[in-house]
Amino acid sequence: MLKNLAANQMTKSNRRNFLKLAGSMPATAVVPGAMLTAVASQASEPPASAALTRQKFLALLDQTFHLSQDGTARTARLTSVEDLPNCTNHAQSFRAVFEVLGPQGARQALWQVEHPSLGLHAIFMTPNDAQGRALEAIFNRG
Repeated sequence: MLKNLAANQMTKSNRRNFLKLAGSMPATAVVPGAMLTAVASQASEPPASAALTRQKFLALLDQTFHLSQDGTARTARLTSVEDLPNCTNHAQSFRAVFEVLGPQGARQALWQVEHPSLGLHAIFMTPNDAQGRALEAIFNRG
């Protein structure tokens, strides 16, 4: 049934609708064996004080974040924090949108995102435009 729903949704929707649908399903990942232990240890629930919540991001609107991934560095500004459709916990489930600053955009990747108020967090981010200037991160926890 899930396969049919996803196929039906993909045929009549765009990328954004697919991401919304995918955000409502359990996450899976293919990870090289050497990194499996590191990812598994990061997958455990962080302490409540370290959780990235809507409130923490709202307090940082229009502030600059530093992104790094495999030797690539970018600077981005948090431009919006938005609701996810059909979520039950708006404090934990939201969409954060960043504007990449500088001459180059950014690609889809697991970025190391750093901000003085939040510390360093690994966050999967994807471009929301063809140039990679608008990056989004989806937090869907219920």
